[in-house]
Amino acid sequence: MTLGVVISYVINKKVSAVDAANRWALEKESARGRLLRESMESGKLVEVVLAGGRSVVGLVATSPISDFEGDVALAPQLGGYRDPETHKLVVTTAYDSQGDDFRVVSVLEEVASVGHFDPRAQDVVWESP
Repeated sequence: MTLGVVISYVINKKVSAVDAANRWALEKESARGRLLRESMESGKLVEVVLAGGRSVVGLVATSPISDFEGDVALAPQLGGYRDPETHKLVVTTAYDSQGDDFRVVSVLEEVASVGHFDPRAQDVVWESP
C-alpha cells in the first residue's frame, strides 16, 4: 500500500499538467478541439462562425491546459459575417485598436463551425469598415 502511494506521487511529479492535458487530448479530443489546440500552439488564426452567420477571426485565447471542448475564447483580429447566399466571408471590422486583453467568448451552443483562416482565400470579401 505504501509503495503504491509513493510510486504515484513520483510519477505525478514527473508529468506536468500540460503534458497530462496533451495525453488526454490525443485520445479523446474532438476535431474542433484539435483544431483549436493546434491553432493555439502554432499561433495561426481561426474563424468561428456563429449560428446567426456572424463570424469572428482571431487567435485562440484559451488556457494551455484546457481541453478545448467548451466555449471558444478568441483574441479577435477581424469580424464580419458569412453571406447567406454565397457563403463568402464578408470582413467588416478590424479590431486593431483593441487592447491586448480584449477577448471574445463564443458560447458552445452558438458555434456553427470553426476553421482555419486564410486571408488570401477566394471566399473572403474585404469591405471597408
